[in-house]
Amino acid sequence: MDASRTFRDILLAASLILISHSVSAADAAGSAAVGRHADSSIDHESEDTIAAWDSYARRRSEDRNARLKYWRKALQIGDKTFCGSIVKLKPPLVKIELNDARKVWLQIIEVYPDWMVECRIVNGRPLPRINLPW
Repeated sequence: MDASRTFRDILLAASLILISHSVSAADAAGSAAVGRHADSSIDHESEDTIAAWDSYARRRSEDRNARLKYWRKALQIGDKTFCGSIVKLKPPLVKIELNDARKVWLQIIEVYPDWMVECRIVNGRPLPRINLPW
C-alpha cells in the first residue's frame, strides 16, 4: 500500500509540474501581476530590514559613545591610548608619551582607547584613524 501511495504522489507531483509549465499568455500576464504584488511585499520586507539595520547601527553607535565616555572618565596614569601611554593627567588635558618617545598634551575629548582607533601622526600631532569593525 505504501508503494502505491508513493507512486500516486509521484504522478501527482509530475502532473502539477507539467501543468505549471504549460501556462497560457493570459495566465502569464496574471502571474506577472501577482509577481508585482509579491515584489511589493518584498520591498516592504527590505524596508523593514533597512529600518532594523538602522536601529541596530544607532544602538551600536550609542553603545560605543557610552563606552568611550566611561573610558574617558576613568582615565589614569599608565593607561594605554590610541597613540601611547598616559604620563600626566590634568583635566581637561592629558599628557601622552607617544610610541616614538615624544610627549604631547591633548584634550581628553581628543583621546581614544587603543582598541577603538589607530594612531596617525599629522604635522607632529596625533590623530585618530578609525578601526572598523570593532
